[in-house]
Amino acid sequence: YAIVTGSRGCPFDCAYCAQVKLNGGRRTTRYRPHEDVAQEIFQKQRDHGIREVAFYEDNLLLDREEFLARLDAVDGLGLKLRMHAPEGIEPRLVDRELLGRMRRAGFRRIHLALETIEDSISRHWNRRHGTIEAFDRAVAIAEECGFRVGAQDLNAFVLFGLPGENLQAVVNTAIYASHRVGSVVPMLFTPVPGSQLFEQ
Repeated sequence: YAIVTGSRGCPFDCAYCAQVKLNGGRRTTRYRPHEDVAQEIFQKQRDHGIREVAFYEDNLLLDREEFLARLDAVDGLGLKLRMHAPEGIEPRLVDRELLGRMRRAGFRRIHLALETIEDSISRHWNRRHGTIEAFDRAVAIAEECGFRVGAQDLNAFVLFGLPGENLQAVVNTAIYASHRVGSVVPMLFTPVPGSQLFEQ
């Protein structure tokens, strides 16, 4: 397998994330040309025989058209690979065409960033864009596109271990995620220097 990064940055500044610090204080996203990303994948397959690609990016689907162009560029080279987004995808950015194309491109598992079902906690984390409604909509679309509930095709990140956390909210979120997708990925908060929550 190979790890590939096609973009850096994110316009959001979630309290637990250090991406703004890591990206020089900028809240913008910078993209490599999709042809360049496809060529890197091609070279890694040619030289090392990779069969799987993991995209490690701050916000993979933020520019939908750029990401679709990347998938087209990889497909245009005749590369048949399994693809992964282990850092998860934002449920609010999911639509039928996008997930259908991802499925055809080789994504067999999707990790959705649920994190918490409590609105007040999301607001405290500066994640107003992460809602349970967007998560439920993304799950329904994923099922329509062939991702199966209860088979680890669909996974939900649940964040825990944050300063002053409400343990009941964590349990409620994990139960909800288990009920909706079957596969819960517990994400232990790591206090990264530069994040808003680091000092706490």
